[in-house]
Amino acid sequence: MHSQRVALANLKPISRVSCLCERHRPRPAAAVRVLAVSRSEWPSEVFRSCARRLLAAFLAAAVTSTAINASASLPASDLSALSYDLNLKKRNQHGSPDRGFEAALELDEEMFVPDAWNAMQRLRKYSKYVDTLEDAENAPNCTRCKDNRKILEHAWQVVATEYFDAHGGFSQLDWADQLLTTLQGASGLLHNRHETYQAARKMVASLGDKYSEFLAPDQFRRALRRPSPAELPYLAAQLTGVGFSITHQARDGGWLVDAVLAESPAEEAGVVAGERLERIDGFHTSLMDLGEVLGSLRGPAGSRVMVTLGSSQEPGSLHSLFLERRPLPQPPIKQAMLKMLDGRLVQYIRLHYFSSKATRQFTQAMQAGERQQVAGYVLDLRNNPGGVFEEAIYMASMLLEPECRITQTVRNADIIDNTFRVGHLNKSIFPQSPGMITQQPIVLLTNSGTASASEVLAGALHDHHRAVLLGSQTFGKGVVQYYYPMSDGSGLRLTVQKYLTPNQYDISQAGGLPADRSCTDFPHLAMSGGPMDACISAALQRIAQENPGAMTS
Repeated sequence: MHSQRVALANLKPISRVSCLCERHRPRPAAAVRVLAVSRSEWPSEVFRSCARRLLAAFLAAAVTSTAINASASLPASDLSALSYDLNLKKRNQHGSPDRGFEAALELDEEMFVPDAWNAMQRLRKYSKYVDTLEDAENAPNCTRCKDNRKILEHAWQVVATEYFDAHGGFSQLDWADQLLTTLQGASGLLHNRHETYQAARKMVASLGDKYSEFLAPDQFRRALRRPSPAELPYLAAQLTGVGFSITHQARDGGWLVDAVLAESPAEEAGVVAGERLERIDGFHTSLMDLGEVLGSLRGPAGSRVMVTLGSSQEPGSLHSLFLERRPLPQPPIKQAMLKMLDGRLVQYIRLHYFSSKATRQFTQAMQAGERQQVAGYVLDLRNNPGGVFEEAIYMASMLLEPECRITQTVRNADIIDNTFRVGHLNKSIFPQSPGMITQQPIVLLTNSGTASASEVLAGALHDHHRAVLLGSQTFGKGVVQYYYPMSDGSGLRLTVQKYLTPNQYDISQAGGLPADRSCTDFPHLAMSGGPMDACISAALQRIAQENPGAMTS
């Protein structure tokens, strides 16, 4: 059940035109007939969203609407003149227009917002440009050029149909321009896969979204955790390092710490998300590409590396640390029983990331706590970068009353895409929930490394007054990405929606969830044998306040 849920969570069909427009259109009709509806009959925000999706759909000769799994691939629709030339000469053998072109004949400028209509005109220009490449694409030295172009067009189409811009600046016209610019930048011909992936990466990078990326086949397999046997040694080497990931800061070419792994050398040394990685062993990272940076951080277990970090707010403030490389196993959770003065117990659970295995272990830990009649729970989400979105939903359903809203996902034009509510979760994606496991008090520990799915869980519990947030403000990654496979095994990771907490708090706009009570300390895990950190101590004090008679030791 859980593995199926992961596949459905990460991989989506390229078109959701019919379901979106069917939901809002004023009268029943075939999906393609919505173009005949007067614009005045549509709510403006619905029209803008549907027009955008219809634009992308009609440019494709065929659109798939069935769910796919991680091993499936979608055909790359040809965006050449054959696909969307609206010429009456395109007729079938009976002399009447083909279905796609029949629908396209009804296109009317009044049916589109200016941005979408102008994008249509720009794509006609692209069509004419592709026509000029026909002889070159059919030349003996360009046998794969057409197939490579289709991969580029497929990636473009997925973005045009599915992309969600959290800042609201996405333009169909600009995106249509980008397709033409990208192909022209390659002189119109993509001779091999390397050139194709390079062009696709550049095109997707133009979105300015650090979470969206075009992935080569090996990267796509690793992203889905389905490596080939030959890639296993490489992945094993990746698990020996210092314990933080990096992201490119496009503004000035620097590198930023994106997330810090729990129980890693980086966490123990106090590295925090958002710091700038300036130098590695004295070498400036601004002169390195991503592979060189990651390669410099990895090395034999037991060896040391010096990293120089700076504050993103204070560029001149630098400090250097020596970090020892070591294997970085990442069990989903760690737990411990903390004893109160009166002998009662508090269940401490540190959740490292969200996965199906994490959900199973979390459920078992909570049920074990109930059997031992604990006084409360401390859920440590510090430096939890997220994981599978649906697993956070499922965990929240175990801690909330029936009918409680967990979160809402929002797509373009602020249209609510899905509302996740306890007791009304899709049974094909979510197995039968055990129900509300506990009514004991819960304290969530958060910091700037608490991100994405962690913020979904924290927001749901906090808004329903089921948990207190203790620590510091969370990261603020209130957007969701899906993975889309291309025909050759490459793929696209794309931001497709944002989520809101039950009280409609927009994490992506607000910059994270603020803590109810401030606390800053290195996570000294209770099971490590060291002194308990100040945040865990404060959490126990809070549970003592909510459970009269329970006192901390």
